[in-house]
Amino acid sequence: MQKPKNTIYGVRVLYLSAAILAIVIGSLVFDKSMIGSVVDMVCLFFIPIGGLFYLIYLLSKGKFWVRSVLLAGTIISGIKVILGITGIDGIMGISLWLMNVLALYFLYRKDSNTWFANNLMQENLKLIEKQRKR
Repeated sequence: MQKPKNTIYGVRVLYLSAAILAIVIGSLVFDKSMIGSVVDMVCLFFIPIGGLFYLIYLLSKGKFWVRSVLLAGTIISGIKVILGITGIDGIMGISLWLMNVLALYFLYRKDSNTWFANNLMQENLKLIEKQRKR
């Protein structure tokens, strides 16, 4: 089954959101006054942002569980954003949160649900075949 357009749109919105987040966090982490060490840069920037991009990549490959992880993260970040709306940080947080909500809207549409369910079924069939070969 071919990847539906809604899934493609959702993944693209997530990549855009992650890129904006990387730019914002990168500008804070790589500010000359904040650079403490390479460990700080790795822990505060490369691992979280790299992990987010990797999750989106897995999602684009049809990993069913990643949608649930992103949904939970969006709900938790939404609560945090709503409780902490102040200044430019609040506007940026709301903007990124709304982009994630839009992406999840695309990812939970009927055609996307069917595609993810089909991929999950295919993964399970492969696991069953591996078990039979043992």
